[in-house]
Amino acid sequence: YATTNDFGTPNGSPYLGSSVWAFDRTAMLAGNATATMVRFRQNNGANDFYYSGTVGLEGTTTSSQNGLFIYPSGGGNINIFELTPNFANPPASIIGAVTAIPVAAYAAPPGSVAQQGSGTQIETLQQRMMFKMNYRNRSGTESIVATHTVGVSGLAAVRWYELRRVAGGWPFCQQGTLANPDGNSRLLGSFSMAANGRLAFSYALS
Repeated sequence: YATTNDFGTPNGSPYLGSSVWAFDRTAMLAGNATATMVRFRQNNGANDFYYSGTVGLEGTTTSSQNGLFIYPSGGGNINIFELTPNFANPPASIIGAVTAIPVAAYAAPPGSVAQQGSGTQIETLQQRMMFKMNYRNRSGTESIVATHTVGVSGLAAVRWYELRRVAGGWPFCQQGTLANPDGNSRLLGSFSMAANGRLAFSYALS
């Protein structure tokens, strides 16, 4: 699975929407020259799909769901939806309804922050979901961990989530914001869960 942001010209204008993709992995690994893919282009008035990311697999137990995608929206939700591809008959593929998951309110980060030691401005990538979001099934306990950058007191900070699957849905289990008590921005986080359920993430400091 993958996401792309689509533009009409090489210089980035106009924005046409954001596509979600599914690739026939089994056929690709077999070297099948006729391997297919499925694509849906998403858009709404707020351009929220611009910040979408895919959910990958940690461990060996797969989900009963197909491709999952998450994006932030409205400063108080993250949204999840499912793509069910049909590689034998691509028009029969289904993209599911978007489910909004209420989370603690957040603000957009600054567009860029100064790099330590140089003063060069580096992009925060705004509120994009960061690579990679992970699904893990621990003996029937299904979790997704995810992170994106938010704004706190004019600086960039890392917001993280653990979602737990309950009765087919994905309410959040826990969340937090790694802010900036030392006056530095924290951004571009990466989050993962070990087989024993321990959580760890890394980030850039600037």
